Amino acid sequence: MILLARYVSGQITDSQWERLNGVLDAEGVTINERMAFARFVNEALSDNLAWSQEPRAGDAMTGVLSEIRASKAA
Repeated sequence: MILLARYVSGQITDSQWERLNGVLDAEGVTINERMAFARFVNEALSDNLAWSQEPRAGDAMTGVLSEIRASKAA
């Protein structure tokens, strides 16, 4: 819900929103992975990291999801 508010307020661009949804709606992504990824994105935006200023390729977002999965498995 917070990411939607950020999108509506213009903190997330249309292209970033589409990529975020692509990752969050991907087949095989669990609810816990979705929540962890959404928290990561929200924190990145809150911290005003470079990530929020530069559009990221879908592969980079998928890489973050892979890291979430790896940390969960450890």
